[in-house]
Amino acid sequence: MIPGLNDSHVYAIRGGLNHLLALRWGGAPSLRTALSMLREQAARTPKGLPYR
Repeated sequence: MIPGLNDSHVYAIRGGLNHLLALRWGGAPSLRTALSMLREQAARTPKGLPYR
């Protein structure tokens, strides 16, 4: 192992926020479904939120 090569810590608030706002592509059987999922997620995502 090389120390510092893998930093496995996470900031709880940022990690939780990203988890809630992330789009999970699993279960999208088609491009049509995936695009629909993307539209729904975009509608749920607060405006002006910086990407982390």
